[in-house]
Amino acid sequence: MFRKALFVCLLGLMVSLTGCIKFTQHFHILPDGSGKVVQSYAMMPFEQMKPFLLKMGLPEEMLTPDMMEQNDEDPLEKFKDLEGVVWEEPVESVGEDGWTYTTVTGYYKDINEVGGSEGAVDGLSFEAFEDGHRLSLEGDKEEGDEEPKGEEQPQDPAMEAVMKEMMANMEFLIEFHMPGAIKSVDPELVINEHVLFGKRSENSAGIHMDGALLSEMEGNEPPEFENDSVVTSGAPDEAALADLQTEVSEALKRHATR
Repeated sequence: MFRKALFVCLLGLMVSLTGCIKFTQHFHILPDGSGKVVQSYAMMPFEQMKPFLLKMGLPEEMLTPDMMEQNDEDPLEKFKDLEGVVWEEPVESVGEDGWTYTTVTGYYKDINEVGGSEGAVDGLSFEAFEDGHRLSLEGDKEEGDEEPKGEEQPQDPAMEAVMKEMMANMEFLIEFHMPGAIKSVDPELVINEHVLFGKRSENSAGIHMDGALLSEMEGNEPPEFENDSVVTSGAPDEAALADLQTEVSEALKRHATR
């Protein structure tokens, strides 16, 4: 259920904030299962959002920077609600795109024990495998009859065009950095030639959704991940992992004494 739960959670966050967001989550995993997670969140600045709101027909006199701050809830809170993770203080920075990014780093003793009310890591397991490691993500095999879908309401073509244009700036990413080089990702999930779940770098695999993909998905329905996915990596590069090992160890000790 891991991947579908993530998609629903992120899509729900986007809708609740009524705006365009970028959210990334990187899990860096050590051979013993400990590691760190780095999460970053940004929302489109008001100056960039305003033209889209005007195209939607909202009166200009109603559009003020304050309306972007009407949601008092910290957008990262629901993702920080992960049991088994200790968190550092968030850091803000402004990117080249003009967006303000809030980044928070957490540390965990065992990724198999990381979980939370949002189900962000539900259905994940990490273990030693042959000469390396294996990360398994549970599929969405559900029993019983499917719930009937409600009748789709026709959308205004002009409004739909504006929404697609606005969503083009969106990005959702969750990436797992394995202890060794990726050997296989089975199966990969590809939608419209877009690799939704697969290898992302020499040592990482993950889920990536951008605005172009979301705008193509009919009704923004979550993709079906019926089969389990397995990521395998080769022997760990101990020298390359030394700095991460020290960082994680010191962070866990520091938080244990607080």
